[in-house]
Amino acid sequence: MLAMGCSAKQSKEQTTAPSQEVSFDSKFNKLEVGQSTDGVRGLLGDPGLREVVSGVEIWHYDGRKVEFKEKKVTGFAREVAAPVPAAELKSLKIGEDCQSDKQCVSGNCHFKVCSGLNNCSKLPGQLCATNVDCCNSICDFGVCKK
Repeated sequence: MLAMGCSAKQSKEQTTAPSQEVSFDSKFNKLEVGQSTDGVRGLLGDPGLREVVSGVEIWHYDGRKVEFKEKKVTGFAREVAAPVPAAELKSLKIGEDCQSDKQCVSGNCHFKVCSGLNNCSKLPGQLCATNVDCCNSICDFGVCKK
């Protein structure tokens, strides 16, 4: 029963929500193992990057990947950035960039630079401003001397 002069057509239009654009996450969540490359392309569009690694085709979509073997989906997931390996312990020499004392041969990371005794950071032959810069304590005309 309609009230106050509304027609059936007007009532239906008012109750129907406007169509909303489907998010990429929603589309990605509809992927299924065994789905064809054409099915994935129809759902997600063309990938930003395609590559083949050891016989597995990988399509990359802005932080996501879809893997195929024989043109069928074998897996899909968020891409995880590979961890950046930390510098080997006690492998950095005086003057090299560091993050902690453990990385420096000298055991002294001073202002993110491996340093020696009294925080010196320059070796013979390198440019310097004062004797304190040079690990051998001799800054002669802007160059650390032996």
